[in-house]
Amino acid sequence: MKRKYILPLLLPALLGFSACEKWLNVQPRDKVSEEKLYTTEEGFNSSLNSVYLDMTSKWSYGGQMTMELMEILGHNFSVNTTHQLTMLSAFNYGTDTARARFGMLWREHYKLVANVNLILSAIDERRQVFSDERNYRHMKGEAYGLRAYLHFDLLRLFGPVYATADSVNKSIPYNRAFDTRYTGLSPANEVMDLVLSDLDSAALLLNDDPIIAGGPMYNADPTGGSNFWRMRPLRMNYYAVKGLQARVHLYRNNKPAALAAALSVIEAQAGRFPFVTGTQVSGNRAAPNRVFHTEVLFGLHDMRMNQKQLAYFDAELAPNRILAPNDARLNAIYENNTADYRFSNVIWAVPGNGSKTHRCFYKYDEMERKDSVYRNFLPLIRIAEMYYIAAECDDNPETALAALNTVRKNRGLLDLPPTANLANEIGNEYRREFYGEGQLFFYNKRLFITKMRNGTSATGTVDMTTGKYCPPIPEEEIRYRD
Repeated sequence: MKRKYILPLLLPALLGFSACEKWLNVQPRDKVSEEKLYTTEEGFNSSLNSVYLDMTSKWSYGGQMTMELMEILGHNFSVNTTHQLTMLSAFNYGTDTARARFGMLWREHYKLVANVNLILSAIDERRQVFSDERNYRHMKGEAYGLRAYLHFDLLRLFGPVYATADSVNKSIPYNRAFDTRYTGLSPANEVMDLVLSDLDSAALLLNDDPIIAGGPMYNADPTGGSNFWRMRPLRMNYYAVKGLQARVHLYRNNKPAALAAALSVIEAQAGRFPFVTGTQVSGNRAAPNRVFHTEVLFGLHDMRMNQKQLAYFDAELAPNRILAPNDARLNAIYENNTADYRFSNVIWAVPGNGSKTHRCFYKYDEMERKDSVYRNFLPLIRIAEMYYIAAECDDNPETALAALNTVRKNRGLLDLPPTANLANEIGNEYRREFYGEGQLFFYNKRLFITKMRNGTSATGTVDMTTGKYCPPIPEEEIRYRD
């Protein structure tokens, strides 16, 4: 067998939710019947929903890619020599624990890719089942955007340090078909071409996305119609695609293209992605907006969020299990400035029961109000990142600084002076903004930061190499290829 992502591995994703069981009857149980799966628009809708739901797996964005593995690799938390995951903090990828995590992450993501490709393989032939031509185009556009998103993150993790000449080296497979044929490893620059091609297709298909005219639409349809195309920031919408284009172009160091994509989102911010206020973050004790949900271009609804909070950050966890910061390092990152909304005591706090004497992380903690739209909200792309990209890519130092100061102002901070070191301040903002979201390691890898800040000490650093930035492709994948 040359390829392991075959039909039987899709069954958990397609059968794991009760809503799916009502419309999917697999006969026989070792294969998916496309004829039955895609005879209705509702079947396509449920299939796409299952992809978003599976992205919240602890082996994907509901854990390793946001809260645990990527945060440890980025040294956002203090994982010292007594911690059970110290080998990851030390970039020791040869241990059983490390191999298992990377292997599960790899399998989960290519399973998601296979499910997206299943949709794309059927959608053109079944175009007639859609009640509206726009629904067909938006379904296809979201699928292209998701395929690009998943592959790009696999490339960012397992691929080479793109800023070096290693961009022409073999990296990961880019799977564009739902079949069992072997897909070879592509050079990183070719993977980037394919990511951008899929994003171009997604943007074209989503150019009349409901979010453009209607905004996020977090409320139910007031006319009583279908809500499938509402809650747009929880789906791969048009502005999520443009934001991802900005992120991808910057990773490739194509700053003019990255700036253009970022500005296209910034210019559309009004009425769609407003900055949160300090009162929204910490003034509502029953439902603090710790995830700044109004600013999210793309995120997920993780029904198991509280389980993840308890598994990774709960104050009752033993010291060798909890992900918590070094207090001195945390103070230095936020410059001990409690005016910063991101340093609020609803996000960072010493437990009141005395279980810990240091601050713990409460960003994803349960809230009293169970009906809040941002309960269980997991951010993946933020409007703040678009401003950071604009600041990094703009040749005009005045407008670049203004972009960075826009975010700072909306975090409760004072403007930076014209004499500020812009590159350093952008890095500081990445450290403050994306805790628990898995972005800092990718920022460091993109710029090939050779002295990463050590999360276990106040001032120490970790010497970084290309090997530390590039976990090996899982052994089982190599065995199948051999």
